[in-house]
Amino acid sequence: MIRPQKFQAVVENKQQLNDKVFNLTFLLKNPDQITFSAGQRGLFNIGPKFNNYSLCSLPSEKSKVSICVDTTPQGPGSKWIIERKIGDNVEFIAPIGNFMLSASDKPKIFLATGSGVSPLHSMIGHLLENKFAKDIFLYFGERYESDTFWMQEFINLQASNNNFHYKIVLSKPQESWQGGRGYVQEVMDKDLFSPDNFHNPLEFEYYICGNGRMIASSTQLLFNSGVQQSDIHSEKFYDV
Repeated sequence: MIRPQKFQAVVENKQQLNDKVFNLTFLLKNPDQITFSAGQRGLFNIGPKFNNYSLCSLPSEKSKVSICVDTTPQGPGSKWIIERKIGDNVEFIAPIGNFMLSASDKPKIFLATGSGVSPLHSMIGHLLENKFAKDIFLYFGERYESDTFWMQEFINLQASNNNFHYKIVLSKPQESWQGGRGYVQEVMDKDLFSPDNFHNPLEFEYYICGNGRMIASSTQLLFNSGVQQSDIHSEKFYDV
């Protein structure tokens, strides 16, 4: 395990991905290089306290890190994210956390809701960058179409990588919505493990991140299918 250390950085880029989600990139100053595992987090100094944010950038991008944050809670962390400007100095401690890819070469299924896709973004990018040959599925759940982000990026990844499969799922879609409908874990189960499908749930490894209810439901669904705990990795971002 890599020992955490304190970093000084500067805001290099800031993007608003939808009404509430922001993607910030920090250029490292001191030290100017970082080593972390895809899925890990940073502990960011937001003033009176430190907040955990998953690193959504690739570990190979050693001179910078990115985070993707949902500001819906409107707490101190949300206000800190909204107020950051390009050029601002930032302090954080990293890497922390145990939500990381295992050494298994099993095909992967990633399940996310909301900003829980952030560490999965890093994991998937790392696997594809390192020519992982097995299938990779991402099921990304949101409530409304206006909540979606990174859609075009994942569509482009799917077009350029034959082993990457992406599906966006809305629990409250409009009638015109062309993607998946319902709860993300149920759509995954129907798509991959229905009697008409040839996939065996025991052949996969699972990475689940987002709201606590989705994680609990997904985990129980997988247990009911005979999947072992050792093949299920999860991190809760929030409750609903």
